[in-house]
Amino acid sequence: MNDDPIGFLGLSHLGVVMSACWASLGDRVIAVGDPVAVFEPGLSELDTADRLTITRHPADLAPCGFVFVTLDTSDADLVDRLVESAEPYLRPDAVLVMMSQIPPGTTRQLALRWSPRDFYYLAETLITGRAVWRCLHPDRFIVGYAQRPIPWRLRAALERFRCPILPMSYESAELAKVAVNLYLANSIEYANRMARAATLVGAQWLAEVVPALRLDPRIGAEAYLRPGEVGPNLARDIRTLEHLEAQYGEYQRP
Repeated sequence: MNDDPIGFLGLSHLGVVMSACWASLGDRVIAVGDPVAVFEPGLSELDTADRLTITRHPADLAPCGFVFVTLDTSDADLVDRLVESAEPYLRPDAVLVMMSQIPPGTTRQLALRWSPRDFYYLAETLITGRAVWRCLHPDRFIVGYAQRPIPWRLRAALERFRCPILPMSYESAELAKVAVNLYLANSIEYANRMARAATLVGAQWLAEVVPALRLDPRIGAEAYLRPGEVGPNLARDIRTLEHLEAQYGEYQRP
């Protein structure tokens, strides 16, 4: 990598965690927005030294080689206005990387709007309560793009995490993000139903039934089997799927 600073545009939970984590890795980071209060284990202990600059001025992104769009929202118009506020100040070769949770089908529209600037989608996979650990130890990177390969500056930044990088179309990357959340949401609902059934019959769900399930290779040691709440991110993507089914027709056949 070169010494160009890395930009983060939007300082909700995602942007605050991402910018601090990347600064802790030794990057010079410029984070733009109004930072929200974030309470994540390990966040305050990160050593960002003098590498993290927080500002409200999009013009400060001018030296950045690539800029992550990290506003926690599924509102594509809001994201577009955010990019619009910064785009005039960006270098001609600066790469935009969308991490906001916009609905499938949106990134391509934004990429066309801001063409010929390089525009990529990086699926956000942070977990509230474990966001710092997940940011520093990702399982994989899901990268959506149009026709150009991942530029070397972005690829070099991702390769240092030593995890798989999965390039795919914008639409596949967007849907992969939704698919992960829906799988987890269904797993939680399943666990809730089974825990209630265990109570009815006098079984011990967590202590006795779950260990048996985790030994089944078709389910596995990391399966979501603990009862709990379907949080706002999972609920958002349930609504996303319902919207897609309503828009395109759930049972539409070619």
